[in-house]
Amino acid sequence: MKTYLKERDVHKIIKAAGNARDRLMMLLLWVTGVRVSELINIKPKDLDTQSKVLIVRRLKAQGERYRQIPVRPDVCRELDQYIQALKLGPDTRVFGIQRWQINRIIRGAAQLAGFAGKVMRHPESNRDHYISPHTFRSALAVLWMQRNPDLISQKALQSMYGHQSFNTTARYVKLGLEDVTGVYKDLWKPGKNGR
Repeated sequence: MKTYLKERDVHKIIKAAGNARDRLMMLLLWVTGVRVSELINIKPKDLDTQSKVLIVRRLKAQGERYRQIPVRPDVCRELDQYIQALKLGPDTRVFGIQRWQINRIIRGAAQLAGFAGKVMRHPESNRDHYISPHTFRSALAVLWMQRNPDLISQKALQSMYGHQSFNTTARYVKLGLEDVTGVYKDLWKPGKNGR
């Protein structure tokens, strides 16, 4: 049972996508950490190919609120090519599908990648669940926190994810036994704590 997906797990699932659209949706969930509700509302006008930024409109906010999310250059290019190939107007939703369809697509790709059934365990509720769009968001946040443990990087993640409270972002800090053991061993190294 996993509490979060590792990077190689996410890549296996993306690779199992049934078509280019599904692969691109999963890739965007993975590299940007957008919520599924934000993904299904992306429009061509939201992609800035020059700055490689995606403008994500906040659906829960009152008024016109948005945040800008950096997009990997290769993914930005792929999204732009997808939009151009379909000849979408600036205000047309890029993917044109609903939340439940994305859940089904991801669950199917996960199953093809070897993650069938309820393979995830929520660390706080201890309940088992299927891989979902939010699982990609969690996986990116965990990877980010592991690779960038400094406060500035964590505040950047908070901004990118649109969290009001840093406590929400801090939930993505996942420590395995090897992390705890490493910190503990480092605590008792010669030269530390007056030793």
